[in-house]
Amino acid sequence: MNTSLKSRALRSLSIVFGTQVAEQAISFISGIVLARLLIPSDFGLMAMAFVFTGLAGLFAEMGLGAALIQKKNLTSAHLNSVFWFNLGLGIVLALVLFLGSSMVADIYGQSELKFILRCFALIFIITSVAIVPRALFSKNVNFKPGAIAQIVALVASVTVAVSMAAAGYGFKSLVAQQLTYHVTSTIGVLLYNRWHPSLNFSFTALKELLGFSGYVFLDRALKHFSSTLDFFLLGKYFGASPLGQYDKAKSMMIFPLSSLSHSFSAVMFPAFSEIQNQRDKIKEIFLRAINSVSFLTFPSMLGLFSVSREFMLGVLGPQWVDAVAILKIMCFAGMTISIVTLGGSVFMALGKAQLNFQIGLVFRIISILLVGLGTLGGLKGVAIGFTLASFINGGIFLFFVFSLIGINFTEFFKSIRLALINSVIMALAIYLQTFYFTNANLLILLASKVTLGITVYATLSILCKHPAYLSVRTLLLSKLG
Repeated sequence: MNTSLKSRALRSLSIVFGTQVAEQAISFISGIVLARLLIPSDFGLMAMAFVFTGLAGLFAEMGLGAALIQKKNLTSAHLNSVFWFNLGLGIVLALVLFLGSSMVADIYGQSELKFILRCFALIFIITSVAIVPRALFSKNVNFKPGAIAQIVALVASVTVAVSMAAAGYGFKSLVAQQLTYHVTSTIGVLLYNRWHPSLNFSFTALKELLGFSGYVFLDRALKHFSSTLDFFLLGKYFGASPLGQYDKAKSMMIFPLSSLSHSFSAVMFPAFSEIQNQRDKIKEIFLRAINSVSFLTFPSMLGLFSVSREFMLGVLGPQWVDAVAILKIMCFAGMTISIVTLGGSVFMALGKAQLNFQIGLVFRIISILLVGLGTLGGLKGVAIGFTLASFINGGIFLFFVFSLIGINFTEFFKSIRLALINSVIMALAIYLQTFYFTNANLLILLASKVTLGITVYATLSILCKHPAYLSVRTLLLSKLG
C-alpha cells in the first residue's frame, strides 16, 4: 500500500471509527431512554416495517453506490446516469410502498403498519439524491463530510424521538426518529457535496455499472431476506410484543459490532479497491484487521453474555425480561459476525461480486431453513437457529475469502487466539464473581461485573502483549511524546 493511500486509510478509519463510537454512544443512551418510555410492541411494529422498507431500500440503491466506488475509470456519464436512475427508482418505490401499505398491514394483522409504511415511503425519495455524493466521498476515502452529517442527524432524530415518547406518542415517536434522521443526514451530505448532476443520462454507462452492481444488489437482497426472516416469522405468528423483545436483544448484540467491524469494512473496501492487484498486501491488512476487531468484539460479546440479565432488567427495565435468554444466545453469533463482516470488503474490492452472490445464495438457504425450523421453539428457537446459521455461513464465507487472498486456518487462528483465550478467562472470572453477590442490586452487580471484566481482560492483554494493545500504546506514546 502506497504511503498516500495508507495515510488516507488510517485517517479515514479514525474518522469512521470515531463517528461510529459517537453514534453508538448517543444511540445507546437514547435507546435506554426510549426502552423505558415505550413498550416492546412499539419496537415490534418497527421491526415488522423494516422487513419491507429494508428490501425496498436495496432496490432504491441497486448496488450502484458500490459499483461507483469499485470502478476505476469513472466519468461524469456514470455519475449522472446513476443519480437520475436512483431518483426515478426512489419515486417508484415510494409509490409502491405507499399503495402496498394496506396489504402489509393485513399480512401482519397490525393496522398501525399502514401509517408507518406510508411515512417511510418518503425516505426513498429523500435518500436517493444522496447516493452518488456518498459514493464519491467513500471512493476518495473522505469520510468526514458524511460523518458530520450522520452525527448531526442522529442528535436531531434522537431529540425528536425522546420528546415525542415522553409526550405519549408511542410508536409514532420511532417513526418520527427515522424521518428526521434521513432528512437531516441527506441535507448534510448535500451541503458538503461539490458534485452536481446534469441532464446527461447514458444507458451504456449505466449498463457498465450494472454488471457489477447487479450481483451486489442480489447478494444484499438475499442477505436482507435471510436476516429479516426471523422478524417476519415472529411478527406474523407471535405478534408485535414478542418480536419487540427479540428485536431489542438482537439490537443489543449488534450494538458493539456497529462501531468496530463496520468501521473497518467501510474503509477497507475503497482501500482494497486501490490495491486490488496486490493480494499479499490485502492479506496482511486483512489479518491485522481481524486481530484488531477480535481484540475488541470478543470481550464485548462474552462480556455482554455475562451481564445480560443485569443489563436488560436493571437498565432497560423489567418489561424486557423475555429478551435476556435471547441476548445470551445471540452473543455467540456476534463473535462470528464481527469477523465475517470484514470479508465482504475483499470480495467487493477484487470485483468478485458474482462469486459473492453465488456463495451467498447457498448459505442464505441454510439461514432460511434453520431460522424457519427455529420458530417451532418460539423466541429461543429462532435465536438458536439464527446463531447456528451464523456459525455455518460464517465458516463457508471465510473459507472462500481465505482462498482468494491466500490465508490458511493456522494464520487465521493465530490472529484471534489471544483475544479468544483472554475473553473466555474474563467471562469465567465474571461468572465466579456472581456467587459473592447473590442478593445485590442489579445495577450494583452490573457495575461490579463490568469493572471486573475490564480489569481482567486489560491485565491479560498487557501481560501477553497483544498486538492490538501494543499498537494502541505506541500510538498514545507517540502522541504524548
